[in-house]
Amino acid sequence: IMVSNHVVTVDYRIKGGDVLSHTVHRHEPGVAVSVNGPPYIRIIQETDSVLVVEKPGTLPIHPCGGYHVQSLMNLLEPHFGKLYTIHRLDRLTSGLVILGKTTAIATDWGKAIMNRDCEKVYLARVAGKFPLQCPDHLQRWQDTK
Repeated sequence: IMVSNHVVTVDYRIKGGDVLSHTVHRHEPGVAVSVNGPPYIRIIQETDSVLVVEKPGTLPIHPCGGYHVQSLMNLLEPHFGKLYTIHRLDRLTSGLVILGKTTAIATDWGKAIMNRDCEKVYLARVAGKFPLQCPDHLQRWQDTK
């Protein structure tokens, strides 16, 4: 604890007008990474306009909550420059993430996703069996595995 930006002894008596401040050091929760060296993220493809990466589960896209340093954007931007999210995955969801290298590219791709001009696919591993009312096309896929 500091008083008016000065370290004081334990017997210091606080006076009117003193400003108390303190610093808290917190460790961020650990995150899973998929590559042993920087940027610690598997790069799937890079073009002039986009970067496609494999986001591991436990890693948030942006700083949030208890994660201020360890995020996908903070790991990638020192190596690839400013990146812009086209879509996001939740922190605990792993999968491919497409990042735009300009705001215009991110906006165009984002509109394509919103307008359903492209298809996003989510694949989940499930323990057990799908319920009986599962759509036929999904049931057939399950039966082939």
